[in-house]
Amino acid sequence: MRVSMAKEHVHSVVKIHLQSWAPYEISVKLGRQYLEAFYNNIVNDSNSFGYVFVHDNDIIAYAVGFNNYLAFGQNFQKQHLFSLIYYCLVSFLKMKLNIFDMLNIIADNQKLILLEHPEYHLGALALHKKYMRTVIGRRAVLESISAVIDHLRHAGYPSCWGCCDERNIPMQKILVNRFGFNNKGTHRQKGRNTVMFEKYFTTVDV
Repeated sequence: MRVSMAKEHVHSVVKIHLQSWAPYEISVKLGRQYLEAFYNNIVNDSNSFGYVFVHDNDIIAYAVGFNNYLAFGQNFQKQHLFSLIYYCLVSFLKMKLNIFDMLNIIADNQKLILLEHPEYHLGALALHKKYMRTVIGRRAVLESISAVIDHLRHAGYPSCWGCCDERNIPMQKILVNRFGFNNKGTHRQKGRNTVMFEKYFTTVDV
């Protein structure tokens, strides 16, 4: 069953994120406190929203979206500036973040120049490891992604975008082959590259 993400779901969403995202992802390196702040902002900020998939009373997948990605980022930084600096410094001192990660955080928005409409974003998503390569797991993650895309399309926006590390081949295939996103190019960063995708909406249903 798919439901809108709410505050009571955040703990489970953070747990799935930490279990399922690759260890090289900056959000994983920043740790649980950062993720709790991020997902709490997702459910509290009018510029963002999310969906979770519930199976046997457990959250097994989720996806988030943004009505205005840039405004959300500005609000998040304004509300958590000192905490964000603290999370970065602690992770750096623990040798989880490296200097390349720090530079990539500072320059992250440069990737948006590859897009026509950077405001409307299919953001973070994941499936619980326990359900990977299962029928219910595939259904859960695809329905969560579909919910975000439908939300943005029905709001009347011209497109939405997603991205992933170029090493994440399965996600690239899902975005292009299953959901019809267009590859907009690769944003080259220090020590990693991010592939950018954008889907254009028409009057025809997804």
